[in-house]
Amino acid sequence: TTSEPTTTTTAPPPRMDQSFTVTVAGAFGTAVFDRTNSQVVVTQSNQVGHQELEVAVQDPTGLPEMFFKFASRKESNENLEVGYYGDAQRWPFNGSGRPGIAIHSLGFCNDQSGNFEVRDIGRDGPAINRIWITYQRYCDGDRPAYGELRLGYPAPAYAVAPQVVRWPEAEPTRQSLDVPIVVRPTAADPMQVTGVSVAGTHAADFPVRANGCSGVVGTGGCAVLVGFTPQAAGQRHAELRVSTSVGTTRVSLDGKGAL
Repeated sequence: TTSEPTTTTTAPPPRMDQSFTVTVAGAFGTAVFDRTNSQVVVTQSNQVGHQELEVAVQDPTGLPEMFFKFASRKESNENLEVGYYGDAQRWPFNGSGRPGIAIHSLGFCNDQSGNFEVRDIGRDGPAINRIWITYQRYCDGDRPAYGELRLGYPAPAYAVAPQVVRWPEAEPTRQSLDVPIVVRPTAADPMQVTGVSVAGTHAADFPVRANGCSGVVGTGGCAVLVGFTPQAAGQRHAELRVSTSVGTTRVSLDGKGAL
């Protein structure tokens, strides 16, 4: 057997005027990684027939913490582009026509499956230099982990992460896992949270379990804990609005009530 030819590009971490956030929630716990507690190394591999992207999250000393792998559909001759990649299989064992997904350091799994969505992407030549991905990964068909990666964007006046939460499907009236939305200042000037609320058609499906954000926010940031309890079957949507002295951020809250 012969392996596919590979071209690999290791992109530098985001520049100092840029930011990154990596979030994870679900059965294996929750975490938010950004410039205050970690660094990232991004590796892009252009295989014959598909493209792979690896994001390695490291602590400030360079010790590995988590690895994320996303691949476009095998043998599609397509790069990663904006769009939804459903029915993903464990990389590198994904079959023809199937996207690849893998997350390591989240407990032992015999198999991984899931889906992800590329919400935005930018390139400098062939190299990806900006990407926004939301994902759901299942361990042995269960135990979901879900979150968001945003890499290579200009640093805002303050950071809210994740900016999109997509809960896995849940039975109506059954409480799903709670997700922390973390708010952190990114500038030296003081920043105050003036209001936190949930609005939208299905706002009652996404209750605020705990609000630790009010008044001046210190360098360590604060968190708003949001839950999901679908009141009916089908797609459910609302938004969390975090109002501050320097602007308002809207976090998309999405879930699905099982039939």
